[in-house]
Formats: sequence, C-alpha cells, structure tokens
Amino acid sequence: MKPGKALQQYFKERVIAIEVLLKKSGKKFTKEDFHELRVEIKKLRALIELLAFSTKNFESKIIFKPVKKIFNQAGKVREIQLEKTSFNRYKEHSQVKAYLQKLHPKELKAKKNFSAVYKTAPYRLAKMYAHIIPAIKKVDGRDVKKYTAGKEKEIKKLLHSKKLKSPQVHELRSMLKEWHYNIKSLDLKTSDNAFKNADSLQDLIGKWHDIRMIKRNLAQAAKKQMSLQTKPILQIRHRLNLREQKLRKEINTERRKQ
Repeated sequence: MKPGKALQQYFKERVIAIEVLLKKSGKKFTKEDFHELRVEIKKLRALIELLAFSTKNFESKIIFKPVKKIFNQAGKVREIQLEKTSFNRYKEHSQVKAYLQKLHPKELKAKKNFSAVYKTAPYRLAKMYAHIIPAIKKVDGRDVKKYTAGKEKEIKKLLHSKKLKSPQVHELRSMLKEWHYNIKSLDLKTSDNAFKNADSLQDLIGKWHDIRMIKRNLAQAAKKQMSLQTKPILQIRHRLNLREQKLRKEINTERRKQ
C-alpha cells in the first residue's frame, strides 16, 4: 500500500474513533474516555509531525494548536484520576482520606473546564483536519523512509546512552510514542533488533512518568501547607521514591536489551 493510502486509512480510523467519543457529553466522560481521547489525539499529533517532515509549509505547532487546549485539559483530569487511583490503596489513613477529599473538588473543576473546551471540539478538530487531508495526498514514500530512519537514529542514540537522566527518559518516551504510532499508521514492520522490546519499554516509562507526576503534585500540595507532612503521607512518598528507583533500573535494563 502506498504511504498516502495507508495514511488516509489510518487518519479515517482516528477521525471515527474521536467522533464516537464526541457523541458523548463531556460531563459523562469516564476515566477510559479521557485516556482514549488523549491517545487518539497523540496519534494525530504524531501523524502531523510526519506530515511536517514530508510536506512543505506544513507548520506542525500551528496545525496542532486548535486541539492542544482540549488535549491539555483532558490531561489535567486524567492526572487527578490517576492520583486518586494511586492513593485509594492508602485511604484507611485519615490524612490520606483528607487529601483524597481535597482532590475531589479539583477533579470537578478540571472536568468543568474540560466540558467548556470540549463544546468547541468539533470546530477545533475540523480546523485541524482541513490541513491534514491535503497534506496526506502529497506524501512521498522517500520522505517517509527518511523520516522513519531519522527517528530510529535519534531513538538509538538515547538507547545507547550510558545512563538516562529524567529529561532523557521523557524525551525517549515522546520519541518512542511518535515512532510507534507512525510505524502503525503506515503498517510498516521493522526488523531492527533495537526496537524488538519497544512496547515493554514504553510501558515501563509510562508507569515511571505517572509516579513522577503524583510525586510532583504531592510536593506542590505540601508547599500549600495542606498538612501533608504527616507520617502516612511521608511513608507513601517514600514508597513512591522506591518504586520510581526500581522502575528506573528496569527501564535501563530493558533499554540495554533493545
């Protein structure tokens, strides 16, 4: 299948998936809906980066801008939901229960803000689609090969680093997602051993990223003097630290397998 046809089919699938979600009211969105919406938008963002590489005068940041606000607002809700899920296992502690209670109004506010932006989603998405459709028709197979080869080279460079620091892990996560989505969109197979465990590596980095996010939110809450410097909370932060360190080791072990 030619790149243009493969991308058109992939793009059509993304549009259908998003339209199914848009039939729901923003207020009735479940955890899974928020996650799915963000994944579908990530896939479109990856496609936009591919098109920006292979099409002249295709500004990826400008084209993605209409839906960036929807994506970010859904992310804020998703963060709070992940945090609540993580802390539910410790809710027998009164201090943790109090913290979870404080998260509830935050989640309601984030959902309200999402619903307000969500109402404009059809218009915002249509604006983005109008740029994507003509660009897909111009895609050249040679440019696609250059793009995928370039991405794989960048990923390998990070994989071969002696030890990944936090910013590099974030960078690797972003690169792997973009590469993975675009390989799927073109239905390409890679025989390169460097990517044989890409899925398991992405999964580990995703878990690591979630823990970092929860720790960051705890630190911010502590600064706001929410009485978090109590034994149960400190114990949880300690467990999160241990879990983060373990995941970092697992990430580096998995990276060496690539």
